[in-house]
Amino acid sequence: MPEEILIAILISLAAAALLIAAVTLTISYFTYAKIFKRRRREYDPLYGLDKPAFLINREFLEAVINRISAEPCEIVEITAFDGTKLAARYYHTRDGAPIHAIFHGYKSSPQRDGSGGGCDALDLGHNLLLVYERAHGMSDGETISFGIRERHDVVSWMNYLTERFGEETEIFLVGTSMGGASVLMASELDLPATVKCIIADCPYSVPKDIILNSAKGMGYPTGLIYPFIRLGAKIFGGFDLEAASAMEAIKHARVPILLAHGEDDSLVPVEMSRDMATAAENAGVTCHLKTFPGAEHCMSFIVSYEEYTAWRNELLRRYIKGFDNN
Repeated sequence: MPEEILIAILISLAAAALLIAAVTLTISYFTYAKIFKRRRREYDPLYGLDKPAFLINREFLEAVINRISAEPCEIVEITAFDGTKLAARYYHTRDGAPIHAIFHGYKSSPQRDGSGGGCDALDLGHNLLLVYERAHGMSDGETISFGIRERHDVVSWMNYLTERFGEETEIFLVGTSMGGASVLMASELDLPATVKCIIADCPYSVPKDIILNSAKGMGYPTGLIYPFIRLGAKIFGGFDLEAASAMEAIKHARVPILLAHGEDDSLVPVEMSRDMATAAENAGVTCHLKTFPGAEHCMSFIVSYEEYTAWRNELLRRYIKGFDNN
């Protein structure tokens, strides 16, 4: 083969390889920016309350969101394991009271997702920490990692509360949606003994599965797009989407788990919580599951308030000695 032809073939192959690489990087960045990158603007906690799922309970939702936003609080900050500055809203009711530490969902806010449970905690005479997840609100960071990094942030916050309020403090970890998955992923990590139990409301079991479930619902070809999603997370976000999952962590949980899930959840299938409860029980982990008919995503507390709080409080009294010490 003439040398000129060989050189032309090599140049063509190199150009094709560069084109493929460019297309791969472009699609991967698009998926990273769409799924994992911080929202450019923060929404008001009252956004979206005109959606059908909220209309019936809008008055209640507005009341608790407005109340928790107006309650006096202390803005506290810590530094995460990777140097990211994290922030939270701390509400102090009385010395020695149990602390509810609440972690919100994907691209949401602590005032929105933690308002109902937060107001309930204050009414119980308990103390409250509403966390801004990394890449949300007052916390720094540009990448949302679906619990992969957030699970370590949970541990950092628990260490902060323990160091500040002492080894006798009793902490109840709460998470909704992505926050629920994050606290479940943290359940197998080295949490301080002050953490007595965890409740996860509508958590997803595996980051990959919830992303693909959402992508499928939007009409994307999941088999084709997932490699780009994972690559985008690795290249531009610096994390592996498959590095951890709530499904695996719950099998090694070091504290009792409470799982709550709306049976009409259109975002995170209720089967995810059912599967995790089965996995926990098979592993010998104490796990309590309750599902709520007619409740959409993270709406069980609102739709079935009395039933939800009675179930939760009964279990909390088993694990938190100072629950009723007002």
